[in-house]
Amino acid sequence: MAEHSGNRMVREATGAGLFYPESPGALVEALRALFDASADPAPGALAILSPHGGFAFSGRLSALAWKAAKKRRVATALILSPLHGADESRIWIPEAAEFQTPIGDVPTDLGLLREIESCGTVFEESDIPHLLEHGIEVQLPFLRTLFPGARVAPLLVGSPSPAVFSSLVSALDLVIAERLDELLIVASTDLASVQRGKGAGRKAAELSELAIERLRRSDAAALGSPGDGCGPCGSTLLAALAASRVLDGARFETLGSGDSTDAGSGSELRVEAEGDSIVRYAACAWYPERGAIA
Repeated sequence: MAEHSGNRMVREATGAGLFYPESPGALVEALRALFDASADPAPGALAILSPHGGFAFSGRLSALAWKAAKKRRVATALILSPLHGADESRIWIPEAAEFQTPIGDVPTDLGLLREIESCGTVFEESDIPHLLEHGIEVQLPFLRTLFPGARVAPLLVGSPSPAVFSSLVSALDLVIAERLDELLIVASTDLASVQRGKGAGRKAAELSELAIERLRRSDAAALGSPGDGCGPCGSTLLAALAASRVLDGARFETLGSGDSTDAGSGSELRVEAEGDSIVRYAACAWYPERGAIA
């Protein structure tokens, strides 16, 4: 549950030791290894797509995505993540004033979140969903490392519905679009998950490529209805990004891809159980049409 730091609520780092190293020293070394192992994409991205598996599975791709935002002036990162297994059509805003990480707490941009909350009735303040979900937390060590002074505006997107979709589009258009000079959008999502079996890896790759092509075309309708349920876990938030004007004119690039069978090894990373599915990941970025925002 959330801790109290004086009169401030702090969301605990519940995924530390599970999705990434728990000790500060080990986490710093793991991040250094991931950044060193990833290529150097063009900097200046307005928005990135970063997977949210354990560091051993998708950390290299997350590092690649985050490196695409280098050379930006980032005051706040808006991190959009699905709430896995959600049965309510809501978007959850945290009450916590800070999100804990082993390498330092990240303050929440509560003022920005209050503005977002006014964009629809589906927004709800609650720390409980945030305590149970890892999709935002696994992005924070990268944010803390590359943009140590930045705040976070975390939104957890529940089960799909027209109200959730339209409210998120409204928030992006009315609140976020005018702040891109100092705000980074982060879509925390995996692109495909297929039950293990014959041809599962090939099917996961095909579904991932289909999702990427839909992102390239900004095909909101197709992104929001992936079909067989094996598509992006963040299908609604990706559809909202495609439908809004927030990235109008932005250039979309795929930076890298892989799946959960590519798990790294080594003492600096803790390898979690792969489970019964093959999960497909990608690192993507949206760049301004003309030059990079400083």
